[in-house]
Amino acid sequence: MRQWYKYRAAYAMMEEQERGQGWKYDLVLKVRSDVELSSPLSLADFPEVARARVIYSAGDIMFFSNREVAHTLFDDILEKMAARAGNERRLLPLNYDRILRTGEGNALPLQIFPDVGPELRDALYNKLLFPHQRQGMLLSTIRKHRSALEAAHLRASQGVAVPTVSGHWRFRNDTKQFQYWKKVNRVPRDHEMCSMRHWFYHVHRAEPEVLMKAWTQPKPQLSKTRHYQHCNCEPPVCIPDGWPTPWPEVKQRPPP
Repeated sequence: MRQWYKYRAAYAMMEEQERGQGWKYDLVLKVRSDVELSSPLSLADFPEVARARVIYSAGDIMFFSNREVAHTLFDDILEKMAARAGNERRLLPLNYDRILRTGEGNALPLQIFPDVGPELRDALYNKLLFPHQRQGMLLSTIRKHRSALEAAHLRASQGVAVPTVSGHWRFRNDTKQFQYWKKVNRVPRDHEMCSMRHWFYHVHRAEPEVLMKAWTQPKPQLSKTRHYQHCNCEPPVCIPDGWPTPWPEVKQRPPP
């Protein structure tokens, strides 16, 4: 999550530059420092970026928007992120109209949903395990059970305890990520926030609305020299074969 504090500082520097030069930039691009691009960016691959309230996003790795959208999302991002800190199992409000307009990508399965039955659990789990083979399954399940989902959110807002479900590996002991981090005693605690989940949610709750679109071209690749020491989402079994960076030794920490 520390990257968002760094990004807000960089955004403030951009604002200072704009004040000094007397004009604002048209577009804002964020690229994480451990990313490599196979070819230059072309505006033709982002047809709505200059004129619409959209942001093209590759998870929390890269995103691209116009200046107005950037102001909506990043002027108060730290306050919004901090306000959501706490229990990661907590059911946050979801706008199902926006979800159905946005689509399945960009960390939607990582969100916390009311557990309204086995169909939703199956759709969430399979969306992460088979992201391409099961295209459309999660959205169709949300449409089918939308009334039950929204009723559960209403009960939660009234203080009623509502059972929840998520496709996030940290809540699923059947995933290789969970099993690895359990073995080394580094399963994220409930107060430790997931950057990708909260980035999606931040855009999801933006006012006025911002539509998140999947990144187009070129596809970003993580650098083979990236630093893994603080990563708790990619155990060694997730790293491509042949990468030269060794997995650092991590001291055991006491269980929560």
